[in-house]
Amino acid sequence: MVEQTEGRQVPPKYKFLVQLGKALHHYGVPSYKSEMYLSEIAEKKGIQGSFMDLPTSINYVFYEADEQTYSHAESVRPGELDLGAFLNKGNTNARIR
Repeated sequence: MVEQTEGRQVPPKYKFLVQLGKALHHYGVPSYKSEMYLSEIAEKKGIQGSFMDLPTSINYVFYEADEQTYSHAESVRPGELDLGAFLNKGNTNARIR
């Protein structure tokens, strides 16, 4: 059974992945990499999911243990290459080290 999300909030356990998908898309990360990153992080968080990043939408499907699914789709603006974001990422990495 697919649960409809129209007019509803994203469940807290999936919210980080949805926000991450939007951020990756916004900063112009290629679709295949976004999908790979989302899959890897979902797996590390113990979440089974499937992701599709298209030029103007992102689709998320999360599978529950009881064979229920939760799907979320949203329209997004096409991503752009944001070199400023890459510069900030480098500064963040330097501070972490």
